Amino acid sequence: MFLAQPKPDGSLDFGLLLSTTEGNVFSVAGTARRVGSGWRYEADMNAADPGQRCAIMIDRTGNGTYHFSTVEGARCDNYGGHNAAPYKTLTFPPSSHVGSPPATFALETLTDIACDRPRKRSHK
Repeated sequence: MFLAQPKPDGSLDFGLLLSTTEGNVFSVAGTARRVGSGWRYEADMNAADPGQRCAIMIDRTGNGTYHFSTVEGARCDNYGGHNAAPYKTLTFPPSSHVGSPPATFALETLTDIACDRPRKRSHK
């Protein structure tokens, strides 16, 4: 699940919650600052343990698609279980959406979202 809410100052509140088929969970939430045409989130960049460093790039295309990727050397390894951190670009198309966003984007509130994604009906 990916939540994003642009703010009037150009920053982006976001939250990401992933789980692997093995049941490991990766989650990160915060405010990303505007960088060029996208946003960048950083946490613990001076940590001695590279696994604690976290840098994320978030881009949005003209059609509303969000692209989320970790940055080489700061892949947020400690934000998830074994092999749960995303080492590729994740894409969230505009057709995936949720209901009202939480008041604050925090790890504790990511699971409090009621999804209202329409389902396609199959015609037989």
